[in-house]
Amino acid sequence: MTFGPFLLKSVEVTDDSLVLILTDEKNNILFRPKRFLSFAYSAEYQAHAEKLVGKLVTTETANELKNSPKEWWKSVRAYVPDNIK
Repeated sequence: MTFGPFLLKSVEVTDDSLVLILTDEKNNILFRPKRFLSFAYSAEYQAHAEKLVGKLVTTETANELKNSPKEWWKSVRAYVPDNIK
């Protein structure tokens, strides 16, 4: 299930994770979901996420019951409103 949209303020690398800084329109940080760097294609995911900084985005997680989208992300993409799709 899609989580968002939120403004992607920045992408940060911590000790073991790639963290998305998600904010509201007033730049208040709402969520900091992470993705482990040990997962495959981490560099590609980081480059993709960094291209989306400053834009509205949505995220998805692998299993919402086990991995809350507020804490974890599997994919991130630019938000496209339903009336434009």
